[in-house]
Amino acid sequence: GLYLDDNELIGTIPFSLTHPELELSKLYLQHNELSGTIPRELADLPNLNELYVDGNKFTGTIPKDLCDLNLNAPFFEKSFARKNADTVQTKGDCSAIACPIDSRSQYGLFQCTPCEENSFTPYLGFIGEECLSNA
Repeated sequence: GLYLDDNELIGTIPFSLTHPELELSKLYLQHNELSGTIPRELADLPNLNELYVDGNKFTGTIPKDLCDLNLNAPFFEKSFARKNADTVQTKGDCSAIACPIDSRSQYGLFQCTPCEENSFTPYLGFIGEECLSNA
């Protein structure tokens, strides 16, 4: 795996990280200052099973190809071990990777809560108890 979380990284995800020959199974990019969009090509990494991008400045949406990979199972197994497995089915659910813009969560990914009226979040994977105020 490649663990680059909490490193104050800026810029976009380098295209070089999307080459299938890297054989990455884990890519931890959370809690940096990365921006831009999440590359669809990350879905081409044949062994990728964990991808954490929350707590950055990514915009847009999570590419559907990534959402369909059933990523981050260890997070769900640990965080929701005591809950009914039927309520934590994430395959095809993009919030398994990061909450969408205009939503928030304690972890920046599943379970996401939409922002209240007159509030917003500008980035994917927003971590916080409250959204930002439009006022």
